[in-house]
Amino acid sequence: MLFAAREAPWAKPVPFAEAEFGMKGDVYFSDGPCVFRMEDGRLYLTWSSWSRGSYAVGAAVSESGIIEGPWKQIEKPVWPENGGHGMVFQNLQNERYFVLHYPNDKTKERPCFKKLVLDKGELKLY
Repeated sequence: MLFAAREAPWAKPVPFAEAEFGMKGDVYFSDGPCVFRMEDGRLYLTWSSWSRGSYAVGAAVSESGIIEGPWKQIEKPVWPENGGHGMVFQNLQNERYFVLHYPNDKTKERPCFKKLVLDKGELKLY
């Protein structure tokens, strides 16, 4: 295990876990991971989970620079609500993009493309 979802400050228990999945208690989940390096040479991992009332995407950075971690969770989600399962890719001009499904509403989900940049050590989407 790389980390537990409950380690991220932004991740919250799934409020419908018992009704939908038959699971009691505080149920957290991590879903849709994507691992990549940014120009600062650090290894990042984005992942989806339940947050304040909807699906969100957060990130962690490997303190060792390798997949085994340890992983430090970034305080705020990269995408705070109603989207998930992001992946990173570079276009032909070597610009990084983040694509995720948005909104997280059945029959309305569509790909959403955002430029991914490292701004003063923080991952940002534009």
